[in-house]
Amino acid sequence: MWTGYPADVAHAVEDIWYFQPINYRAAMFPMGRSVDEGVNEGVRIVNEEIPVGTPTAVCGYSQGGMLVSRLLDEYRSGRLKHRQSELVAGLTFGNPDRELDAGGGRGISNSRIKNTPSWWIDLFDRMDIYANVPNSDVGEDMTAIFRFVQLRDIDDLIGEDSIGEQVIELITSFATGGGLFGSGLALLEQLLGTPGFLPKIGVTGPLSGFPAAVMAIIKGITFFGAKPATAPHIEYHIREIAPGVTYLDRGVAHLRDAGLRARARMNAA
Repeated sequence: MWTGYPADVAHAVEDIWYFQPINYRAAMFPMGRSVDEGVNEGVRIVNEEIPVGTPTAVCGYSQGGMLVSRLLDEYRSGRLKHRQSELVAGLTFGNPDRELDAGGGRGISNSRIKNTPSWWIDLFDRMDIYANVPNSDVGEDMTAIFRFVQLRDIDDLIGEDSIGEQVIELITSFATGGGLFGSGLALLEQLLGTPGFLPKIGVTGPLSGFPAAVMAIIKGITFFGAKPATAPHIEYHIREIAPGVTYLDRGVAHLRDAGLRARARMNAA
C-alpha cells in the first residue's frame, strides 16, 4: 500500500497530486475476493473521503492493476458513475486486465478493459505473463489457469464433485497457512495430475496435456520460487521502455502531465 510502483510514482508527483493508498489484503490466493475487497474500498474512499469535483487519477501494479481497472468500470457505469468526469488519468504496471493490443498481446485475465481511454496507459514488458499473453489457444489456457488462481468460491469454476472436494481441501490448506510453501503445494501438484482436472478448470488447449507446465505458470503467477522467473514483472524500475527511460519514468511523466493539465483547467474555470 505504502510501497511499490504506485507509491513510487505518487511520491514523485506529490507536488501535484495527493497520495491516497487503497488499503486491502492483496492476497495471492484466492485472488478474486481480494480484488473485490480492494474495489469496494476504492469506491468507499471516492464517495466518502474525496471532495466532489476533485480531479482524480488511479494507479495500480499487478493485482492492483486489476483493482484500478475495475474502478474504471465503476466510474463508467457503476457506483462512481456520478463522479465519472473527475477521473482524468489511469496508469498501471503489469496489468492482467490490459486490453488486447494491435500486436496480438493482452493481459492474462478474462476480465479486461474495453475501449481503453486515451488518458489511460498500461505499461508492460513483453515477457511479463501477467500483462502480455498471446491471443491464442495457449493464451486461453493461461487465462483459465489465472481464473483458477482468482477463485472467490468453489462454485466459481469447480462444482460439487470429487474434484471439487479436492479443491476445497486445497483452499482449506491455503486458508490455514499451508499456502504454496506448505501442504498446499503438494496437493496442488497432485490435483494438476488428476485425470479430468485441467479441463475442469478450463484448460482445454495445448497446455491440457502438460500439468508440469501449468504448475510452472501458477508458480509464476503467485511469485513462488526464484525471482528471476518473474523478473519481467518486478523490474519496471530497471527495464527501459525507450533508451534511458524506464517504465517507471514513463509512468511518472504520464501522471505529471495529467496533473498539470487538470490544474490548468481548474485555474481557467
